Amino acid sequence: PTFFETNNPISSGYPDNKHGHVQITVTAIASIKLYVAVELLHGAYYLDFEKYFGSRDKSTLRIHAPQKFSEHSEHATWLTVLDKSAFEKRGLELPLNLPVGINEGGNKDIEDRFFVNIPRNKTIANHILAKENFLEVIDYDDDGRSRLPLPAIRDPIESIRLNEEWWGQKHDFIALPYIPFFSNCDGYDSHVFLGRLLEDHPDCLSVPLNKVESTNEFSFTRKEPYSDRCQDLILQCTYEEEIR
Repeated sequence: PTFFETNNPISSGYPDNKHGHVQITVTAIASIKLYVAVELLHGAYYLDFEKYFGSRDKSTLRIHAPQKFSEHSEHATWLTVLDKSAFEKRGLELPLNLPVGINEGGNKDIEDRFFVNIPRNKTIANHILAKENFLEVIDYDDDGRSRLPLPAIRDPIESIRLNEEWWGQKHDFIALPYIPFFSNCDGYDSHVFLGRLLEDHPDCLSVPLNKVESTNEFSFTRKEPYSDRCQDLILQCTYEEEIR
């Protein structure tokens, strides 16, 4: 993510925006092995590095998988389908959050393994851990000073804007496990995955399947069904392009 490739000082007293809790989401669409390592790049900070990372409990892992799409398969999820012909007929530009990766030759290709994102607002990205007191709702830097959520960081437009050649000769459509055209959102970054949005957002109610109560148009005993719902859900997103 661009967050790790850029340095945007904020009002924390440090010359960067990396002093504080950092959330990383890794969404796998294939079987992968995940390794997390912290590397020290300057020997002058060895003692501080050892002091902070020398003990355990410096990270928390939470695994989420769609539960409501199918009760028979843990790998099933919602998909958004983009049809090549629809874009060509209407002269539409491609979304700026397509699954773009870099192949072994250093060229852009379709990412078909995993997505990495940096959510800015952890009260959305990891609200369950916040409620369980694993995370503070207010973020703090290394000296205990409170600070605002991370500001929006745009990806370089040349790295995400693609033309019709991206489809290639073999693809007439593509199925995405996230919402196209909505990116740089504070709780999700570049990819708003439908399973996490509908089942995991703090403004959404998730009802266990065995407690769902439906109602028909002639029901007199219950005015509203008792089921999953998202009410007053607002996504705070930032334009990827420079708007003037």
